[in-house]
Amino acid sequence: GYDKKRAYDHVAHIYQTMIEIIHRSKKEKKPPFVIADILAEEIIEKGRKSKAKAI
Repeated sequence: GYDKKRAYDHVAHIYQTMIEIIHRSKKEKKPPFVIADILAEEIIEKGRKSKAKAI
């Protein structure tokens, strides 16, 4: 079902991710879509490492 607090928390997380992408884009002088791809790859790699430690 719908949970208002959970929805707001999710939106806040999306907002923070967008802010991070914009800041890194300016700092690294790369387009935001490139930074978004890099960030996604970092998150995936972090998940892989976490999963490997659990095994």
